[in-house]
Order: sequence, then structure tokens, then C-alpha cells
Amino acid sequence: DGIDKTHPFLAGKVVSEACYTDRNCPGGSSSSTAPGSGLPCRGCEHGTHVAGIAAGFLPSGLSGVGPGAQLISIRIFAGDTARLSDLLMAMERVHALKDRYNIAAVNLSLGFDYYTSSTCNGTSPAMTAAIKQLKASGIASIVARSWSSGPCLLSTRWKITRRPSRLAIYSCTAQPHTEIGM
Repeated sequence: DGIDKTHPFLAGKVVSEACYTDRNCPGGSSSSTAPGSGLPCRGCEHGTHVAGIAAGFLPSGLSGVGPGAQLISIRIFAGDTARLSDLLMAMERVHALKDRYNIAAVNLSLGFDYYTSSTCNGTSPAMTAAIKQLKASGIASIVARSWSSGPCLLSTRWKITRRPSRLAIYSCTAQPHTEIGM
């Protein structure tokens, strides 16, 4: 989905952007890290919505959970579909930015029915490896899925602690009931 960084609730929050989709990034390319590349696709509001909950702020006092946090917007969806390879490139981008930003977490609000077993580790070894790589760097992966998708448990667990000095990151969102085409 990406984040609408022009939304007043998110003004000045987005510090880095990227896009990894099949010829749907700015200029018709399949990838971009240029300013504006993390903007949402047409009709995609979920990323902006969740970013507001995570880090939104208005001077009037209305705020999200972490009003002092900054955001990194990485768009992998072009409408209702995304590829696993694009998701993995987005996660690699997060890892590449770890020394530039103090990243606390990556939000993977995917909402797809790809994983149906009780553990996802065997279903997508590449995804498990990417999550483990982020964990080894101190970056938590927060995975949210559609309520209709059934259980999916990763064996990689996190103890969540309060770290106000860490940078929050928001990435890779989709509408509920969206499937990743692989």
C-alpha cells in the first residue's frame, strides 16, 4: 500500500521510501528508492491508516501510539496483489537501512491466505530467513494477517520492550483477504 506522507497526521514522519512492484513504481519501473516511491497505490489506504495508528501526530494533541516515531514507507502492492520476491526485497531494504536509522520494528500487515499450516517456517524458508536476519539486527517483525487466513506461527519469537529512542518502521501492507500471487 505505502503511506500518504502528505496526510496532516503524518506530516514530516516519512524519512525514507521505496517501492518494489512489477512495473508499478514511479516511472513504470519495478523498483525505486526515490522520494515519492513509497506513496500508496490508487485506492490503497490501509498503509496510511496503520501508519497513523503507529506514529501519527497533530499539534492539537491527537496522536498515534508513538507520536515521536518516524516512518519508512515501502510499497510492494500494486492494487490487490504482490509477489513474495518483492516482499523479500522490501525486507532486505529494511536491513540495509539498519545502520542509517535506529529501526525498532517492521510491520508486515499482509492479510493473505498463503500460509495455512500451524507454522510458517516450512512454507517459506526465504521469509523465515529474512525475519531471522532482521531479528539478528535487533529489528522485530510484526506480522499481521487476515482473520480468515487461519493460524500461522513463526518459531522466531520476540520479547517486546519499551524503547522510546528507537525508530518505528511501517512497511508492506495489503487489504484484508488479499492474496500474494507467487
